[in-house]
Amino acid sequence: MSKNNPYTMIPQSFFSAGVVQLCELEDLLALRATCTELRDLVNATATRLRFPIHKMYPEGCEEFHRFLQKFPRLIDLGVTPQTHFTSLIPEYTNLITLSLEGRGRSLKAVHAKALSNLKHVNNLSLRVWIISDESMGHLSRMTNLTHLDLNTSRVSPGRGTRAISRLTNLTKLNLLRVHEFGNTKDLVRTTRRMGNLNTLNCKNHLNHITDDFIKDLAMHWHTLTDLDIGCCISQSITDSSLRDIARLPTLTRLRLPPSPMVTDEGLRSISQCTTLTNLHIESCFRITDDGVNALASLTNLKNLDIVVAPRVTDRGVHSLAFVKTLRMYDCASDRRSSLENKPI
Repeated sequence: MSKNNPYTMIPQSFFSAGVVQLCELEDLLALRATCTELRDLVNATATRLRFPIHKMYPEGCEEFHRFLQKFPRLIDLGVTPQTHFTSLIPEYTNLITLSLEGRGRSLKAVHAKALSNLKHVNNLSLRVWIISDESMGHLSRMTNLTHLDLNTSRVSPGRGTRAISRLTNLTKLNLLRVHEFGNTKDLVRTTRRMGNLNTLNCKNHLNHITDDFIKDLAMHWHTLTDLDIGCCISQSITDSSLRDIARLPTLTRLRLPPSPMVTDEGLRSISQCTTLTNLHIESCFRITDDGVNALASLTNLKNLDIVVAPRVTDRGVHSLAFVKTLRMYDCASDRRSSLENKPI
């Protein structure tokens, strides 16, 4: 092994673990080491590998491909690949979880078709890609998928979004910053057949969320446990939407969008959603201490954020001392620390 190999500074136990996640070590991103040196360090029993390979394969895709072949137990792979390497990934037939970050590049149809042959993959992350109708059509053949993450990717409206609707076994769908779903009707049409969906993230892009959209959501997705519609444009959401959300029987995490139309009556409706453990309320200017006090019935609540609510004071959270973490920002009284075992 080279004396200048920067990886010798890392404890051997790190490379011997079943999980090797170099992506998260910022100090390593600028380092260089040959695949041969890595092969000598990483234990062959590793089942999960995370590599920013655009910086870590000086010998090229084929050499990195040979390096990965050392790991017959590999079931979870996360890389930021160059285009050519994407075509090699279908050779790893045991994969269950696959994460590919595109950095704004196009996912070619030939590569999407090859990925669709990974029959065991049930968790697929394709962040920051440009995905054509044809490519999305190939990916829609991955009917075993239960988790799909398209964070910040571009999907063609029309055929591309309709192709996603064929993934009826999805339980988790991340459409964060996927602007092609800006129309709420498109989102409803796409996800209506996903009867097992329990986590939906459409934060930051949905335009004009309405009471009708929330009503549709509550009607079709009874299995939702995690709903994030924060940072959406929601001028027309009223207390009616919160009454519909309260009908979701298994909801544990909820991030509400900003809305000047939500009042204490809406919070009283949410107080009936007794399965909630995490709740985020933001820019609901009309709520007061009375509405927040109603949340005391949420005895399973562990984390509560109240942001930009100028009419809420410490009196409003007096009955919520059981909440482990309560954060209040831009309220009549700010509070930014844990309330556990602390009097208000």
